[in-house]
Amino acid sequence: MKHATLLKAVLVTLAVGSMAHADVMYRWEWSYPGVSPVSFQYTTPDFLSSALGPPIFVPAADLDSCVASPGLTCGGVDFYPGGFNGSHGYAAIGFYETTGSGTSIGYSYFPGGSMGADGVYPDVYAWGMTLTVSGTPNPAVPEPASLYLLGTLIAAVAIKVGRNQAIARHRG
Repeated sequence: MKHATLLKAVLVTLAVGSMAHADVMYRWEWSYPGVSPVSFQYTTPDFLSSALGPPIFVPAADLDSCVASPGLTCGGVDFYPGGFNGSHGYAAIGFYETTGSGTSIGYSYFPGGSMGADGVYPDVYAWGMTLTVSGTPNPAVPEPASLYLLGTLIAAVAIKVGRNQAIARHRG
């Protein structure tokens, strides 16, 4: 009976712990006089980070929301948290829009490191674009594998203690 109760407690701990997580939301907006607003939102478990180099591409289907220019369709987003050659150390976002004749991409540039911290960041060239980063992940939440390891350890110790108690009762 004690083992069943212990097992239930371990399973509940593991189930609750594996569901715990925090998310980071990226919202990009472009609003310019005389032009229809364009925007997207993307949620990910952690801050986007990378060194100078290839982008982190997110297809339109994986975005939370996307509003393209009239007559165009969202194609996806390239995130360059560490910038790229020619971005002069700025973080960059490439926003793809598709038409019947092809794909166009517009880049916006934000202060270096802006994709790795909460805040509202206007584009560095004042083109009317804004990047909002919010929802700092909770570093205190252990990864699920750590929780499973902890649960296994607790169960093993409990079984060993239970066996020792049973042996002691049998002898005494």
